[in-house]
Amino acid sequence: GGAYAKHMVQAQRILDGGLPNMIEERLEVAPLVGLVLEALRGLPGSAWSGWPLLAQENQLRKRFKSARARAALSFQSLYVGLTPYDAPSVFGLLQPLELGPVPDAGRFGGQRHRQGIFYPKGGFGTVRDGLLQLAMQAGAEVRLGAEVVDLELGAGSQVEGVAWREASSSATWCAETQPMATVTSCRACVVNADLPLFEAKVLGPKGLARPQVASAELSSSVVALHLAIDTDALRGDQGLGHHTLFLATDPGGGGGWDDDRARPLDEPRRRLAWDWGSRLTGAA
Repeated sequence: GGAYAKHMVQAQRILDGGLPNMIEERLEVAPLVGLVLEALRGLPGSAWSGWPLLAQENQLRKRFKSARARAALSFQSLYVGLTPYDAPSVFGLLQPLELGPVPDAGRFGGQRHRQGIFYPKGGFGTVRDGLLQLAMQAGAEVRLGAEVVDLELGAGSQVEGVAWREASSSATWCAETQPMATVTSCRACVVNADLPLFEAKVLGPKGLARPQVASAELSSSVVALHLAIDTDALRGDQGLGHHTLFLATDPGGGGGWDDDRARPLDEPRRRLAWDWGSRLTGAA
């Protein structure tokens, strides 16, 4: 309806101004002016609630009564590991790319509509394989299935070696049956593992774990399935559209998405579903 079109128009204008000027770092004055005007039009306290730093859920709640609509327009925050209760509403600029543009008579001339995203031919595994090949061509030695168990430290806690061993395939861990670790010397060490886990497991016993990391709020992990399906169900006018979005039939238990009697119960449960910290710590 009208609220959706108005919402998407603002998202398009923020995308037009934000992509070239802030992401691609090239000045485009006209769309930048449009972005600033949208931000000013949405200053806190305004009826439109378009301030781009307002929490995404708060903005959507002021614009849409439907919980289903708010869910459909807020999942993009997952891309950066935030909940819609924490992510700024500026992330709505992704929506025109995924859900398609809407007419905007006030759009600055010359701005092309941007829709869709690029996927590598052959799947995302080709990116991994390409990086691996380039690293090996540059002289890198790659060990798969190796578990880092310790760091060898020198003066000033400088990393001088990495202790690793072949990862065990056993479901049960027993120190007596683990193979001896091999130490590989190094001049620098780059950690790409989950940082809180690495600090607690490897740096913690050395007294080097940082309290700010241990107490940091964790973001989400997303299981993404990229499937290549050859079926007529995905083709033609009756097939699935680009970026088809599926929502759970029961968002939180107790009723449908737009059941007024259930909404007071569903909204707290929906928010709890986003509260990963409580799930990890066992809080109710």
